[in-house]
Amino acid sequence: MGLLDRAGLPPVAFRTLNEAAGRRVRVLAWAKGVDGAVVGLAHALALPTADGWRFVGWHDIDTGGWNAERRRLRWRLVGGDSDEVMLDQPGSLPDLFRERVRPASWCTNAWNCRVDAPP
Repeated sequence: MGLLDRAGLPPVAFRTLNEAAGRRVRVLAWAKGVDGAVVGLAHALALPTADGWRFVGWHDIDTGGWNAERRRLRWRLVGGDSDEVMLDQPGSLPDLFRERVRPASWCTNAWNCRVDAPP
């Protein structure tokens, strides 16, 4: 179960991610970013910080996308704030991001009759 739970994420990153989450997590995809591993979990995008991890819930991301040319994953939160992360080795994280964010955006757009362009 261990290697499958972490999807190849380095053991130290997996251990600290579990500690920050307060439970054992299952990694769906991860990428090598400038500041460390950027991890896609079932419930959130996990970003490395100077003192641990920051979690951004998929439900909190309004729009976003991957720019392969600039190697940046960008998003805008429901509250209007935006953020981005540079990925040296994106792996399958952009695909997971698209799977998790687009359905939520479509539902919001369908119910609110608006179309938002990715940031």
